Amino acid sequence: MFPNKKIAVLTRRMSANLGFSRGRRDVVTLSALGSNLEAKLVPTAQKLIKQALHGISPADIEITTRTLRIMTENLSVAPQSALKEKENSK
Repeated sequence: MFPNKKIAVLTRRMSANLGFSRGRRDVVTLSALGSNLEAKLVPTAQKLIKQALHGISPADIEITTRTLRIMTENLSVAPQSALKEKENSK
């Protein structure tokens, strides 16, 4: 769609509430282009999810979602654990 071009889909501005993050806090929002893309992409994503989940019970979806979440959490600490195991095996 936009080969090799940087497209601004987000905008950033300083928050009016300066009480956080050392007196600074950015507010990030979608730009007009980002909002247009969201309006087009969200319905497409929802259709794909509906198609992918067709015929799967809500209970199975819940179990799978929970299992994948745990696996993701495990992998987020796995690189650190793997490095420690490698160092300990020397």
